[in-house]
Amino acid sequence: MISYEKALDDYISATNTHDFNNVERLLADGGIYWFSDKTCVTKEEIKDCFENAWDTIRDEIYRATDVQWVSVDGHSAVCLYTYR
Repeated sequence: MISYEKALDDYISATNTHDFNNVERLLADGGIYWFSDKTCVTKEEIKDCFENAWDTIRDEIYRATDVQWVSVDGHSAVCLYTYR
């Protein structure tokens, strides 16, 4: 199992490929994703939101800054961060 910090790094790296296949492999089945204007509950909804963002701002490089791990246990980790 990878560390939660590495999981976040891998997620940001996958996002920066602008290829949802790379992001999808990191998503848990049944996961929920909150975008600024929509809550997505299926992988197809999540894919649509990612692809819309990538189409809107082409070649954008995403970063997570000010990462604060608010809950970590043996099964999950939750963080807050500024997405730039």
